Amino acid sequence: MHALLQPIVVKRAVVAGTLSGLACVPRLHLWADRMWPVWYLVALLFCAAFILWAFVFAWHTELAGRDPLTPSANIVHWLAATAWGGTYAVLAHTVLDPKLRAFAPAEFPTGIGDWLADMLVALAFGRLFLLFGPVAFFGRLFRSVAAAVVLTACFNGFVLVLNASRLGLPAELVLVMLPTRVVASLVNAVFYVKGGVWTVVWISLLVQQRHLWQLCG
Repeated sequence: MHALLQPIVVKRAVVAGTLSGLACVPRLHLWADRMWPVWYLVALLFCAAFILWAFVFAWHTELAGRDPLTPSANIVHWLAATAWGGTYAVLAHTVLDPKLRAFAPAEFPTGIGDWLADMLVALAFGRLFLLFGPVAFFGRLFRSVAAAVVLTACFNGFVLVLNASRLGLPAELVLVMLPTRVVASLVNAVFYVKGGVWTVVWISLLVQQRHLWQLCG
């Protein structure tokens, strides 16, 4: 816990948490039936992001042997990440999204503005909550990269089950989505440990393009 209180960790977490919270503002403004004002929701997101970023800045370097914000200098790593992101985008666009859209159309953007707002949330908070924070937390808890990667993938599966229950998705659809999400999260976690935050941002940008294909198609 001592590492969480280091001044450099706190400063970096404050800056990153602020950026994460502000990036969610467009999506919050588009949330028509929200129960609380935008400033309150941004404050909550900042608090959550601050804690998660503190985990990342305090523990990731010890776990992975590299600063999480330092881009990978390995061109092969970037080529592999590009191939993976493009492959998953095509898979989601052609197989998973049509099935999910039939039961939960509100989960998909209806215009370019929606898409941009959703992408900002996915990049600034979604990856932090589902990947960066859990890898650091589980890595610190078990002192193992393998445990951190596997448990992060399991956590993503758990979140998917919760969302499926909220949306009332049929069991047969969940049984298709669950292993896909777990495997994808496993691969993303490996890329994150090896290449840091910017590799995952690049993969996420590629995957998010599938919604733009749908909107422009």
